[in-house]
Amino acid sequence: MKSHQTKAAQFAIGGFSLIVLAISASTSFGFFYAFFDSLLPPDLLGPGVGAFISGAVGVLLFDVACSIWLFTFLHHA
Repeated sequence: MKSHQTKAAQFAIGGFSLIVLAISASTSFGFFYAFFDSLLPPDLLGPGVGAFISGAVGVLLFDVACSIWLFTFLHHA
């Protein structure tokens, strides 16, 4: 059975990972929304929807990879 200190450290690592993921997701969404707003042609869905989809795709591509790396790095540290 794991000690209480080990469980507390795992909860702290998990909380830290979630905070970093939330900050990273908001900044990467804003970046992809502002600078890569033409992922889809604006005539197809409109400029606002295309920019939103671009931001969502950027979050999925960038933050999923970063969160996997961060969890693996902190879990084995």
